[in-house]
Amino acid sequence: MSTKPQQQHCHMSLASYAIGFFLSIVLTLVPYKLVVTHPFNKDMLVTAVVLCALVQLFVQLKFFLHLNFSPKGRDSLLSFIFTAIMVLIIVFGSLWIMHDLNYYMMDPIMEQHHQAME
Repeated sequence: MSTKPQQQHCHMSLASYAIGFFLSIVLTLVPYKLVVTHPFNKDMLVTAVVLCALVQLFVQLKFFLHLNFSPKGRDSLLSFIFTAIMVLIIVFGSLWIMHDLNYYMMDPIMEQHHQAME
């Protein structure tokens, strides 16, 4: 008697994983086909690939990480958002620091050569 709800839960989870896997495969193959065949100009192609990447991100979050907007799943969603913000701050802060270091540590001779090249 106690195995039926557990089996149903596993079945729903398996179906969720199968749907997510299928959508992930489709959202990978569509941009690949677009890039290989070049049916659009470069700007439209980049837009289509980025759009497919964003849709695939949400598919991964929904079907594999089980993030949702329900009150029950709000804690994990907030944890994910906080982690994403921290990663963005670290990455962009590091890039900003490296750019400034490159600018301030540049050798004057190299700077003149760089300006002559422009």
